[in-house]
Amino acid sequence: MTYYDLLKQYVSVGKLLSEYQFDKIKNDGQLLNSYFYARNKTLGYYSLKEYEVDFIEANPKYFSRFDQNNLIYFIEYSSNPDEIAKMIINAKGDKLDSNNIKTLLSYSKNPYEIAKMIINAKGDKLDSNDIEYLMKYSKNQIEIAKMIIKAKEDKLNYNDIRRLLFYSKNPDEIDKMIINAKGDNLDSYDIGYLLTYSQNPDELAKMIIKAKGDKLDSRNIEYLLSFSKNPDEIARLIGMDKVNKYLYEFDLYYMDNLLRYSQNPDEIAKMIIKAKGNELNSKDIEYLIKNSYDKEKTKNILIQAGIAPNKIPDWLI
Repeated sequence: MTYYDLLKQYVSVGKLLSEYQFDKIKNDGQLLNSYFYARNKTLGYYSLKEYEVDFIEANPKYFSRFDQNNLIYFIEYSSNPDEIAKMIINAKGDKLDSNNIKTLLSYSKNPYEIAKMIINAKGDKLDSNDIEYLMKYSKNQIEIAKMIIKAKEDKLNYNDIRRLLFYSKNPDEIDKMIINAKGDNLDSYDIGYLLTYSQNPDELAKMIIKAKGDKLDSRNIEYLLSFSKNPDEIARLIGMDKVNKYLYEFDLYYMDNLLRYSQNPDEIAKMIIKAKGNELNSKDIEYLIKNSYDKEKTKNILIQAGIAPNKIPDWLI
């Protein structure tokens, strides 16, 4: 057995090589890959040696052999963590996971620049956990959000949207970018989160109605009306024919808001009763009468629609 064969055997069992032994394998890329793969698993017992660190920093492609827990050795003890971060990003590319991203950003002296590199490296493969850390650690959230939205475009899902808005100090700037990026591909979950975090849900609803156009479905309309402080105007913008068409599908738990804020809740109640008829349940009946100006009139409309009088409790009137 030659000395080199012996070194190969050492590498195969994960043995830490001395600086002299390490020098002997430095030009064998395949053996180095195996060596660093093994070192990644044994770092809990044998810390990285200075000669190993120097070599990896000079040959950053080998950062890809180390997982999240061990990348921190390079970042934490470096006098220039951002330079190391750039090497790691280039080495791992779109294989960076959210824990990698958290480590890189938390030790960075310039997280905005590192965040931009991460977004460019992962592109539309950014997931919601990645987005959470990018938003948390960046001081320039609007620019970072703009880059994330551009990278993912219509692949943004509701979890991505929730993280973008929840961790933003100015969600009303970001939600407009999301609507422009997704357009008529916005689904009900997207719309729900956009309206939840908005300071001005009615203005946002108008943008959503314009973006979705004829593709507004019953669930979209339900969310738009249930978050509105001016549901009469939002209903008119959607089109009363379309609202009336879908009323029978609405969950009146969400429509409580529509009835509460409407300037004409009795007319809305009449439309709902006509649409849902004897499918109205006890909770529906409670919402309809509770929010009515003329409770006795609403009770009579319910009875005319086929609701038995004994299903309408006297305490509601």
